[in-house]
Amino acid sequence: MENAQKSSCISHSLRLLSNPFRSLKRSIGTVHDGPIGEKLADKDYILVNDRAYGKIKRFDQYVAEKQYFVTRIKENVTLVNPHSLKNRKVETSNVIRDITCYLGTPQCQSELRHRVVIFQDNNGNEIRVATNLVHLSAEEIADTYKARWGIEVFFRWIKQNLNVPVLFGTTMNAVFNQLFAVDEQHTALHM
Repeated sequence: MENAQKSSCISHSLRLLSNPFRSLKRSIGTVHDGPIGEKLADKDYILVNDRAYGKIKRFDQYVAEKQYFVTRIKENVTLVNPHSLKNRKVETSNVIRDITCYLGTPQCQSELRHRVVIFQDNNGNEIRVATNLVHLSAEEIADTYKARWGIEVFFRWIKQNLNVPVLFGTTMNAVFNQLFAVDEQHTALHM
């Protein structure tokens, strides 16, 4: 068996079709997974990514390819020439701003305007995400990104509590069998 190592980070795509494993990419975490993240682009999915995948030129490319995305942008990304979108304000919303703007600095700036939704997480931290989803409300975009975080918490729980730092198989059946076996073991030990 090959030397298994922890995966460095995970990029998620929210499913719009029925096969969740169609775009599964395997990595043992020995190199940065940015190049793997680029291979996840699929027009049947909404890519929901963290800051590691927030490349300004890639946003323009996604728009040209009609690839939907919601990606957190780094704090140092400049929002150039912002224009507020006229959306109805929801009373219980955690959305601070909903704008379109160019992203970056003159040395590296997007050619297209992108929608940026700025919202607060449950701890009051400001989160900025870029997207090309114009048919969703700012609250729905914030919820989409927050759903990604729920997936991260789930994976962390699997790694820490079920002691599954890596998945040994890549087929759907292998993944389900490994997770079922360790879940049964966890349940038996904690009864």
